[in-house]
Amino acid sequence: MCFFFGGYGGSSHMSQIINASEYAYDIDRNHTFYNLSAWIGGFANQDDAASITLSFLNSNSTEINGTAVTIGPVYASDRGSVTKLLFRQASGLVPPNIRYLNVLLTTIRSFGSCDAYVDNIEVILNHI
Repeated sequence: MCFFFGGYGGSSHMSQIINASEYAYDIDRNHTFYNLSAWIGGFANQDDAASITLSFLNSNSTEINGTAVTIGPVYASDRGSVTKLLFRQASGLVPPNIRYLNVLLTTIRSFGSCDAYVDNIEVILNHI
């Protein structure tokens, strides 16, 4: 429930590691789904861009190649060249042997200060 913007550099990165070890039993039996969502946008006709990548890590904190998912970016053309946020989401099955999730927010400036905006990043795990 935090609002983020790109700042004054050319690009910015922020990440958070989520410990999913308590769900290992269900994850290893393909019984756990993820839902990644956020409101992503920007300022007027600027193409400053933000994206969120969810990576899946094993018990050694090593990323399982080919499993990461990204939402965004949202460009000015997506927003009709107006300042606003658009809802984006991705969902799927958590791969077996996953113990951590890495959420990485990346912003890239196209003009002036980086007016890429992100709000309400959420990762939900559901068990079936």
